[in-house]
Amino acid sequence: MVRLHSVEHYTSRELERLQADYGAAWQIWWVPRAVGGFTWCARRHADGMLLNCGSPKELSEEIVNAEREAAICSRNRGQE
Repeated sequence: MVRLHSVEHYTSRELERLQADYGAAWQIWWVPRAVGGFTWCARRHADGMLLNCGSPKELSEEIVNAEREAAICSRNRGQE
């Protein structure tokens, strides 16, 4: 029972952190895997871009990369 509580605490804490950091632009959630662990997911509100990652850290990195890429594309469109 202690393990289940610590997993619930971990997922809740990480989800809250990700939502605080990126929740304005992204919907963020996790899905339990059939054989242990979780898949961490995010969908960008603006265009529906979907990310699926193996950890909250990886998801955070992918969100940052996606935002950086979107900013570059936006700047390039402005120069045309």
